[in-house]
Amino acid sequence: MRSTLKEAISDFFTGGSRKSKLPGGVTAGKRFAEAPETKGLEGLIIRLLEASRPPATQVERLAIDFLTREGRISLKKLVEHVARELYSAEVRNGAWALDIGLYGPELFVRDVISEIRSGDQILWSIERPEREGNGLLSNLS
Repeated sequence: MRSTLKEAISDFFTGGSRKSKLPGGVTAGKRFAEAPETKGLEGLIIRLLEASRPPATQVERLAIDFLTREGRISLKKLVEHVARELYSAEVRNGAWALDIGLYGPELFVRDVISEIRSGDQILWSIERPEREGNGLLSNLS
């Protein structure tokens, strides 16, 4: 139960104590605020492809690890997860002493989206799920 000042401050900014970690490294407590950049990601699905190259960046490594565990998921969920992991890593490395603690994981969303889009059709596939029918009543029969 002993922790250093650095660990206590890190826990404060990442949303809880080390005991509040959920499976998969997700921290319980602090809710991810809706970043404006994630609004365009609604309805998009991402799935891992047979990689043509190994992941080159931390974002790519985090995304591949998460996709390997979860399979096909919402792009918005992936972006939020990777941004939260990047934020937590920065806080653990001492960034809590800077303004990063005020911004939260949303600070990383734009860069995560950019890197994930650049890996489309190389490491993973971003797709819009096909809807069955056109939503007319004739589909009921």
